[in-house]
Amino acid sequence: MAAIELGTNSFVSEFELYEYTVVRLNAVDLLGDSQFNNALFLATRLIDQLEFIGQPTDPEQPLQWPRTGVTNRNGQPIASNVIPGKIKDANCELAYFLLNHDITDPVQYRQIYKLSSARVGESESSYRTMKEGPLPDYVMSLLKPYLVEQPQYSAKLIP
Repeated sequence: MAAIELGTNSFVSEFELYEYTVVRLNAVDLLGDSQFNNALFLATRLIDQLEFIGQPTDPEQPLQWPRTGVTNRNGQPIASNVIPGKIKDANCELAYFLLNHDITDPVQYRQIYKLSSARVGESESSYRTMKEGPLPDYVMSLLKPYLVEQPQYSAKLIP
């Protein structure tokens, strides 16, 4: 089992993961489980693919966090050696989600993210388009304050 290494393969340390898990319902049994650690590593990689504001503190660091040029909701700068709590929470939550859902399977992905209605009698399904992002809504809501806002239009307006 690979060890959890803060800043290398995870946005949370093993102790932070423990603290988060203790207050989360039905999760304590997962601590130390190699499958859970693998889900945490995958969650880290998925989050690390998103486009965040600011710049990595060290251009050679393996993950996008910690970063410079980032402020908190009150406009105060976040220290360049800090990974915000919401990033850590998103990392843990996505790991829990991945234990129960294989988002690499196109059928499960469609069912989880895009299914808007289903009817069993005479089998009818309808799907919505993705708006929030490639990850579960709750995870995206935690990450949103730190993400670069994507324009809603496909063409850049020229003044």
